[in-house]
Amino acid sequence: MAHTVRSGLRHGDRFYRYGGEEFLAILPEQSVAEAALGMDRVRNQVEKLCIVHAPHVSLRWVTISVGISELNKDSTGGIEDWLRRADTALYMAKSLGRNRVVVEGDVRAVPRVR
Repeated sequence: MAHTVRSGLRHGDRFYRYGGEEFLAILPEQSVAEAALGMDRVRNQVEKLCIVHAPHVSLRWVTISVGISELNKDSTGGIEDWLRRADTALYMAKSLGRNRVVVEGDVRAVPRVR
């Protein structure tokens, strides 16, 4: 799964393990809208792998949920605040049913159904 995510990112993007089940993708010089489209494409690629979940999990396939937050020269609060905002968007994606991309402050994102 991690290989699929990495292969879906651009050459200059960075991808890190960040905690137990979480990863961090740094997408420099990309608008929030471009990041959301790109990460939704990656989300779809992971879903298409059709990796079967453990029997007790409610979703049939392994999927990813993505929270996006912007950090730029005008951002206030620093890196810790940026990570907190991204984490909040991620947990919103999970609370909305998983397998989706949520940009901070935008809860309209919905999963694509195959």
